[in-house]
Amino acid sequence: MGNVLLGVFVHLAIAARRTALGGVAAAAAALAFVQVGLGIAAVLSGLAVPLRATHAVVAYLLWATLVWISVRTGRWSAVVADETRAASPHLTGVARAS
Repeated sequence: MGNVLLGVFVHLAIAARRTALGGVAAAAAALAFVQVGLGIAAVLSGLAVPLRATHAVVAYLLWATLVWISVRTGRWSAVVADETRAASPHLTGVARAS
């Protein structure tokens, strides 16, 4: 699984290399390589708990990096505005139990 996703992170780093997010995208690609290496090491070690825990920590760091990149692109403000606009009509028509 990690080997397949590794291509996504490498593509992200290459696509963002000349943008303001180039450094963060390169960090995400580096974390992806570490993640794949830890996954292989965890399996080869017989699923040792310290390696599995480290693999989980790097996964959380990788996820946080991707969320940070997506927030920095500025697209979340449009998503939040659309969700707020879509939710508003439903809130005005809520019935109350008496």
